[in-house]
Amino acid sequence: MKFGKWILNNFWLKIVSLILAFGTWFYIANLIENSTEKRILARILPTYSRMISKKLNVEAVFVGELPKGYKLALDEVSIEPPYLVVAGPRFIFNNVNKLETAPIDISEYRKSFIYEAQIASISKSVDTEKLLVNVTIPIRKVNSAKDVSAKDKP
Repeated sequence: MKFGKWILNNFWLKIVSLILAFGTWFYIANLIENSTEKRILARILPTYSRMISKKLNVEAVFVGELPKGYKLALDEVSIEPPYLVVAGPRFIFNNVNKLETAPIDISEYRKSFIYEAQIASISKSVDTEKLLVNVTIPIRKVNSAKDVSAKDKP
């Protein structure tokens, strides 16, 4: 009976119990708060632009130099199709007047060939990855040093 009276009437035991309860509650609340995911919502502001389609000529881009004794006949280079119709936002196509192929390395070739080239990217919002053109690249053998002129070099 003495033990029951001690628990019911002891004020300091009740204070210690209350402090332990609060401590436990703060500890568990902190664990729960740290374990949940915090989501940060970014504000996305879309921009709207009028979509247009535009017919653009295609130009081939060459890199590298041909082996000695060979020249590229630039005036005979042909591209099939010579133009493509592409669509996209107006603000992108305001400054675009032509399409270019991805760089074509001609440094290892000694005779004419046809190359299937991709179109170089204009912008992330215009998908040109699947656009392909066939570029006929005429390479001529030079007979003498006087046949090579500055305008025939790529």
